[in-house]
Amino acid sequence: MKGNFLVLLAVLYTFAVSAQDASFTQYYQVPAYVNPALVGNFNGLFKVGMNYRDQWRPALDRPYATFTATGESKFLIGKRDPDVVALGIMFFSDRISRFDLNTTQIALTGSYHKLLDKRTKQYIGIGYQAAIFQKSLNYEDLTFGDQFNAIDAYSNQTLELLPGNNIGFLDMSAGIDYSVSPSDGHDLNVGLSVFHFTAPNISFFGKEDFVDKDLDVAAFLDPRWTAHVSYGFHTSPNIVLEPRVLYMAQDQHRLAMLSALFKYKNPKSEGKVFYFGPGMRMARNIDKTNLESIYLIVGYDFKGLNLGLSYEYNNKDLFNDRNGLSSFEISLNYFGQYENADAFCPSF
Repeated sequence: MKGNFLVLLAVLYTFAVSAQDASFTQYYQVPAYVNPALVGNFNGLFKVGMNYRDQWRPALDRPYATFTATGESKFLIGKRDPDVVALGIMFFSDRISRFDLNTTQIALTGSYHKLLDKRTKQYIGIGYQAAIFQKSLNYEDLTFGDQFNAIDAYSNQTLELLPGNNIGFLDMSAGIDYSVSPSDGHDLNVGLSVFHFTAPNISFFGKEDFVDKDLDVAAFLDPRWTAHVSYGFHTSPNIVLEPRVLYMAQDQHRLAMLSALFKYKNPKSEGKVFYFGPGMRMARNIDKTNLESIYLIVGYDFKGLNLGLSYEYNNKDLFNDRNGLSSFEISLNYFGQYENADAFCPSF
């Protein structure tokens, strides 16, 4: 009995604790998930968007799916040398369908961007985020050893003492960001953030659940540190090259994403930009670092409307089906413009 219960603990801990936070190929399209200080760091008055990630569909009957919907609005403080205050809301949903393990989040973000130099559009920003999480698990999709009928199926009733399958908790995050965008066409953005700095307890087991006096059933969500850098410059009057680096660290996990986007601005049509670029994801789990995947991003800007597509090919030989572990992602964003749009338009 105790052995089976330890198996249950391992299952719950694997999905609720050991894994990293979800990550996106087009992470720059979900700034509130990367750094709270990036909220409001866009060209326009307001922004609404969504991002959908479909992961490992060829290998699984029910693939992993991650979805975000975001909204941001900003306000100028002062007329001559305006600072910027921004507010944002994000809805996040992550689902592992095989076990019907669902994570949902509603996050509210506030940021303040202080103008350092108007001529070069140089800003330093800070951001703070408060989020409510909800996690649920469907036990009907799990089987235990005592359910085996000794013939051909797991048809017996389990005697395992299962904890509640729905929890909620509050989470806090913060970040800092620096951006500069002089008129010579060079754009630099650097930031650092920490998510889950309150380390909330996300165990399905409550204090009232008696398991074993020698077992610690608490499970704390480790802080996630994120650093990001992007730098854009003109290689010709109509082409911009923008290298990007993202680094995340959470417990023993490390993740680095390196990419380069080429942006082509149509000289005959203002507001239309086509971009594409390759990238790679490096991951370190426990004590080994690997090239986890390579990916390609393509996108199109049309007068405030942005559509992005990406395909990620997994390099790991897991299940002997690398192609089956591929991921597809789509993002759609709309930027509402205002008359004095050039007052604050750093690029991330």
